[in-house]
Amino acid sequence: MNQFRIFIGCVTAFGALQTGTASAVTFSDSTFDLSNYTINTFVSNQTVSETHIPVGGNPGAALEVTMILETGPTYSGIYFLGKSFLYDPATQGAIGSIDFSQDVFAESTLPFSQLGQNPIIYQNGNYYGHFTAVQPTADIWQTASASQLHSTDFDLITSLANSTHDESQHPNFAAGAMQLGFREGWSYGNAPSIGVTDVLADNYVLTLNPVPEPSASRLMLLGMLAFGGLRLRRSH
Repeated sequence: MNQFRIFIGCVTAFGALQTGTASAVTFSDSTFDLSNYTINTFVSNQTVSETHIPVGGNPGAALEVTMILETGPTYSGIYFLGKSFLYDPATQGAIGSIDFSQDVFAESTLPFSQLGQNPIIYQNGNYYGHFTAVQPTADIWQTASASQLHSTDFDLITSLANSTHDESQHPNFAAGAMQLGFREGWSYGNAPSIGVTDVLADNYVLTLNPVPEPSASRLMLLGMLAFGGLRLRRSH
């Protein structure tokens, strides 16, 4: 009976060690009050402005990016970091993976074949991004999404001005305070001079998933091993 109690105690103790595992944490925005963001804008051969609009989103309020394009090669990269989108894996729990989604709407006059809708991590003075793109269908809301993104899916952005990145450097999902956000981006090799066009974004959702907990069978195995170790010590 005493040995059985020891065994149960071992299993309980190992289970208790897992209670500090973090729960999933979600950051989201469907109104886009720009005062809630730190914004860095980099453009070439165009003029860009970012605006909160109270109607016209999917539904309700949204982020509107207005462009005035000039003829020739053009690029835009707009980085939005949420002032309250803060997370520290060292104190709040290591990150196992990240899920991301955001709605996007492009006007029919938009000449770009792809729009960058990218989750962004700012950590230790560096920007890291997962580079996904949407092929926009004019005047229709679409959703850009990616799931189960790991640290190696985010690359160090070496130049915000043209979005070059280093695929060998990644954020630390176990330690180091983070600020989270997203990037709106596009480029065109020889854009036509079309005047004003708009892109809308809405329903930003980014979820930090915790490192998976050990299964019940694994905890049972650990308890059995600990119990066996105790018996071995007692036999000596």
